[in-house]
Amino acid sequence: MNSICKNIILNLSENRYITAGELAEIILVNEKTIRNYIKEVGGIVKDYGAEVERKHGYGYKLLVHDNALFSTIFTADVYQDNEEYLPQNAEERCHYIIMDIITNEETTLISELAERLYVSEYTIQSDLNKVRKILESYNLKLVTKNYDELYIEGSEFDRRIFLVNYDSLYSAGSDEQMKQQISSVLLRVFEEYDVSISEVSVQNLILHLYMAIKRIRSGNAVEFNEDPEILKEYNDNRCSIISNKVCDQLSELYDVEFDASERHVFALHLFGHRVTEKYGVGNTNVVISQEIYDDVMNILQFIHATLGVDQRKNLNLIMNLAVHMVSLDVRIRYNIRLKNPLLVDIKKKYALGYTMASQAKI
Repeated sequence: MNSICKNIILNLSENRYITAGELAEIILVNEKTIRNYIKEVGGIVKDYGAEVERKHGYGYKLLVHDNALFSTIFTADVYQDNEEYLPQNAEERCHYIIMDIITNEETTLISELAERLYVSEYTIQSDLNKVRKILESYNLKLVTKNYDELYIEGSEFDRRIFLVNYDSLYSAGSDEQMKQQISSVLLRVFEEYDVSISEVSVQNLILHLYMAIKRIRSGNAVEFNEDPEILKEYNDNRCSIISNKVCDQLSELYDVEFDASERHVFALHLFGHRVTEKYGVGNTNVVISQEIYDDVMNILQFIHATLGVDQRKNLNLIMNLAVHMVSLDVRIRYNIRLKNPLLVDIKKKYALGYTMASQAKI
């Protein structure tokens, strides 16, 4: 039972009728919303020895047939433990709609969404326009069929990118114990192969593996038919070796099958998160193309011209930026987004560096 239903029950009287308009003024929602909720309230109180009586021209009144049973309605689990989340504004409705569509194995109906959220279909249509823009940034398309049915078109790869980056989705019902176990496997393999990687990247990789396991278990396999060409282009097989090792251990731990496609995808994530910093396994000399090198030099030239800071002869910085640009190239090509919870601190503590990076559009 949600708070609106509770307030309706508290304001219904056994002694007199109250109109929907009066309830709307008391509870601070519109009259249509009140009428929709009263239907729900009728079903709730019926299980507790009461009913909602409606009399045309007068309004609504509560009829209690079993006082002892009805007295337990607010102490029962129905209120305390199972309060239903109901979006309160357009932004929350968009999040709710996205979660419903992308995680629902069956078709979502516009008419059902309107009824469930107690808004008009016109309002839902307006929300769907915003939902479409959100999904499009992840290469996903919201499709309407027969004017009422909704479903999402897009690859499983892009769905997972979306699920990992869209906070309201992957945090809901999250299994923290599983994430901790995945973290242990990752760090153990990184230590075995003497790999260095940032804490931010580790957390992102944990989320991608967590989502992969959840999606594999639900029968949603990713399709990636070949080794990513970009890894061949940059002459790197380190990430494939590490990917196989991690996937082997997770397969045994969770009894799920990481096929070749799943392993290729995780290798891409590893490469996109700069697992290239220490020696120890596979080809380690990442090829820096002339194009990448020219981009780095153009960035440093731009910073020198606009901010008066000259790093054009700093070879260590040039090589680190080049390696960063290689990983960035992977992330841009495959729309892999790197969540950085330290961004606010970086802006404060390294203001000059952040300003230079912003000016250069790194």
